Amino acid sequence: MGTLEERVSPVLSVAPRIPKYDSRHLLIYDGTRVLLERTGEVHPAHLFPGLLLSEDPGIVICENALQMLAHLNYGVCSRRPGWQFRTSFVKRTKWRQIKGNRPVTQGHTLVSWFGWRTFWSNGTTAHTHYHYPVDPIVLANCAIHRLIPHEVDSDARLAALLAWGMDMREWCRENDLKVSTSAGSLAIQLLTDPRFYPESRRKVPRATNDRARQHLFGNHYELHTEPRIFQNGYYLDMKSAHHYCASKVALPNANTLNARGKFREPLGESEDQPFTRSEPIRVASGCAAYRQLTTRAYGLLQVRIDPLRPHERFTLPYLKKPGIRIAWIYTNELELVRELGGQILGIEAAWVSFERDDGIRKYAEWAMAENRAMSSERKKWCKPTLLAAYGMLAHRPTAPTIGYHQSDKGIRQPVPVPGGGVLEMNIHQAQKETESRICNVIHRGMIEAEVRVRVIRMARELAAQGTEVLALYADSVIVNSDLPLTFLPEPWDIKTELTQLEFFNAVSFHSKEMTKLPGIPDRLDTDRISHYKMMAALAGSGRTPLRQSL
Repeated sequence: MGTLEERVSPVLSVAPRIPKYDSRHLLIYDGTRVLLERTGEVHPAHLFPGLLLSEDPGIVICENALQMLAHLNYGVCSRRPGWQFRTSFVKRTKWRQIKGNRPVTQGHTLVSWFGWRTFWSNGTTAHTHYHYPVDPIVLANCAIHRLIPHEVDSDARLAALLAWGMDMREWCRENDLKVSTSAGSLAIQLLTDPRFYPESRRKVPRATNDRARQHLFGNHYELHTEPRIFQNGYYLDMKSAHHYCASKVALPNANTLNARGKFREPLGESEDQPFTRSEPIRVASGCAAYRQLTTRAYGLLQVRIDPLRPHERFTLPYLKKPGIRIAWIYTNELELVRELGGQILGIEAAWVSFERDDGIRKYAEWAMAENRAMSSERKKWCKPTLLAAYGMLAHRPTAPTIGYHQSDKGIRQPVPVPGGGVLEMNIHQAQKETESRICNVIHRGMIEAEVRVRVIRMARELAAQGTEVLALYADSVIVNSDLPLTFLPEPWDIKTELTQLEFFNAVSFHSKEMTKLPGIPDRLDTDRISHYKMMAALAGSGRTPLRQSL
């Protein structure tokens, strides 16, 4: 695309991580007792501060680490000189089901470490004795009684926490990872693992990530049946969808990923914006540069497209409406665009590389092998951790907010603790947002695009065979079970049968076997689910329900 090209730094700043063997021992805390892995001894909770002092710095396995820290902070620990802790504040966004409604942002406080430090005479730190808490609710987003089934608040809870902690640490040792407090921290280590990235690579420019982040479309949903009616179906699932697609898609190499064309002032930002101007096309179809970008490049394109034959079913969003439009297309979508009859008139801007990245492919193949080899118990917590790597590719820049027990700077303020109480600390708010070095939003977008492409193709094949497709649901296809299914190609499989299936909208449905209410569901949907559960309970007890339906 000639003269207008982004100039970026050639510095290879993302170095492969140096593997470290994590030999730290475990301390298990369940709120009433403490178990030492080193000796196998169980002690009452009031001896916990002394054990923290006498034991070498280790990993504390517990639920609700912030509440544990609050108990320690207002007890013996804070009265001993040098007591210190560090927390970090993260925000998570939950989106509503109806487009246009504002999302809800929730804040969480994570405990990074706690313990004591000693000082030299000049005031500098001489020695630290810090323990690192790991919470299954934070790391795996799941309570311990769901990871390892047992009765809640029973004596078995301590043993369950120990078993989970040992399994988690063993998996980290097998892969030369440092045990971390969150899945994101483990994912960052994996994305700099020398098994996948043996050579240093360049950080993707933040301007490129910011532009691509606006065109992450997330999961793809289509509803092709009437809502609020009961029917039976099959839930066809793409096994290990994100890993499988990441292993198949051709991704751009970060070292040579550059912006070309009108990248500073694109013609439009929305995915299917109608084109009403008379500006000349930057790179028209048919020229050598166009053929090069559509056949040899990998990345994100802004194009002018004519749907020619608009589709309503099993199609890409920018091919549903007639007329020439401005569309943002990943290069791995081009073949499907041609299959659906779309014609690309020209390219306005491109964020591409002519070299492939093999690191994500190697990681995805390794992750699929891990999923096949690991036990069902390990998979409950490890599977989300492996998927977190794709989420970290599009992690937003943040201005870190850190809390310390004692600090010369920051603002002293109380922080609410889940379960009751507050924890006072000095809060430091960074003035400048920073972006993770491994952030590569185009990689994330192309993996999402590959999932969407494969789901649409599967739906079109099933419909051509005479199968009634009820919905396209993220990485799955839901079909009517009245007719038998033909042979399903890899990696597709029937995950479950759905009886008394009722769709509420394109993203929400309920059946006896499965319920999906992603994001923040409508109140009517949650009321209906509660009603179904009440009806099932009444039927099980032999009582006659007052109403048969809403």
